[in-house]
Amino acid sequence: MGQLRAVELLLSIGADLDHRDERGMSAWMIADEKGEDETVRLLKSAEQEKRDRENTEREMGMRLFDSGRHEHDQR
Repeated sequence: MGQLRAVELLLSIGADLDHRDERGMSAWMIADEKGEDETVRLLKSAEQEKRDRENTEREMGMRLFDSGRHEHDQR
């Protein structure tokens, strides 16, 4: 259970979820290899949250761009 808490701490301070080791393995892949099911679930959930956040930011940016362009076209 100590490893899970360590991962929670690392995630809370912004650990890089995209980092890969020399074999090209991500943190969740290594945890899976070691049979750390709870850690795998935590890491995969954190990755999904990150993707959702990035998608939301991208969508907001596109909406702002489109609304600015539309406003400019109205003039």
